[in-house]
Amino acid sequence: MRLIHTSDWHLGQTLHGQDRDFEHAQFLAWLLDQLVAHRADALLIAGDVFDTVNPPLKAQERLYDFIVRAHEKLPQLDIVMIAGNHDSGGRIELPAPLMKRLNAHAVGRISWVSEGQLDHQRLLVPLHDAAGNTAVWCLTLPFLRPAEVTGMTLGDDYMAGIRQVHERLIAAAESARQPGQALVAMSHAHMAGGAVSEESERNIVIGSAEALPASLFPESVAYVALGHLHKPQQVAGQARIRY
Repeated sequence: MRLIHTSDWHLGQTLHGQDRDFEHAQFLAWLLDQLVAHRADALLIAGDVFDTVNPPLKAQERLYDFIVRAHEKLPQLDIVMIAGNHDSGGRIELPAPLMKRLNAHAVGRISWVSEGQLDHQRLLVPLHDAAGNTAVWCLTLPFLRPAEVTGMTLGDDYMAGIRQVHERLIAAAESARQPGQALVAMSHAHMAGGAVSEESERNIVIGSAEALPASLFPESVAYVALGHLHKPQQVAGQARIRY
């Protein structure tokens, strides 16, 4: 399996009043060439697909045109994207029924099917090898806001809620996978020890209270595809956990 890990596209962004649509168009054309050249089996987009919760129409057209062209070039390619803190989870998921016809999956938020019962089925996405067999289970963890992981039977501790979501999703994935199938996680979060890019045009993280420990991802998860910090790096000295 060959996976291409990306994040933080920020489509629709302007920088000092200048529209960056031309840059985004060039990036997407380059990315499509890379997918074809490397014969990728899956493309992972780890959040902040758009720059705002209400992206301009042109930015949305850029994304969905790219997905269509990628499917035309690589019909077997699986595309998985999650919402970041800049995205609207609802907007990311809105075209999901149509996207599935293009082997593209969008997860914007988590949900609970009952008190304390995580709806893990919608968070587990199968990734297929060249023969069409499920080779990997992708655990999708969009940016988790306090309202999603606290309250009611979940308690009021944000970090405890985060830990609970990870533990339950990983347990469900370990139960679902068959021998020979790997687990890969996608998350949009600030991991403890992660370095923020000095070239970012705005603050990405304020303080470190929300930084998550690498211990959330046990060794059973072969790779963790992260987004948020705008800087390629491994986390906690572990090559399998990367931005």
